[in-house]
Amino acid sequence: MGRPHPNCVLQQRLAQAVRRGVDRYLMLGAGLDGFSYRSLLMAQLQALEVDHLVVVVHY
Repeated sequence: MGRPHPNCVLQQRLAQAVRRGVDRYLMLGAGLDGFSYRSLLMAQLQALEVDHLVVVVHY
């Protein structure tokens, strides 16, 4: 069996953090990633996405 997909690891770690009481999620260099829109955990978190203005305006 291979290594778990990075998104699976992120979901597991984020779920653990939510259980410990974390209520904010900061994604640096978000680009066009839609993780915060796809994850069911986001209903329990305040999501903040930060990226360089050039990346955001380009799209």
